[in-house]
Amino acid sequence: MAAYLWQNGMMDKDSFIAEQGHAMGRPGQARVTPVGSRDAVQGVRVAGTGYVLMRGTVDLPEALDLPEGL
Repeated sequence: MAAYLWQNGMMDKDSFIAEQGHAMGRPGQARVTPVGSRDAVQGVRVAGTGYVLMRGTVDLPEALDLPEGL
């Protein structure tokens, strides 16, 4: 979202604070900063504090028929 907003001139500043988790009683904030110029966005930097709420594993099939390049 930040890259899209930055590239299309919808951000007045070069970063913003994103918030989430208020409804769950675990409010959090992260500073979101696009990297690169508006016409050549190279990525997005996200900085903040996080908490591990859950851990798990995923079992995948041994062979997947994926298109070339993935």
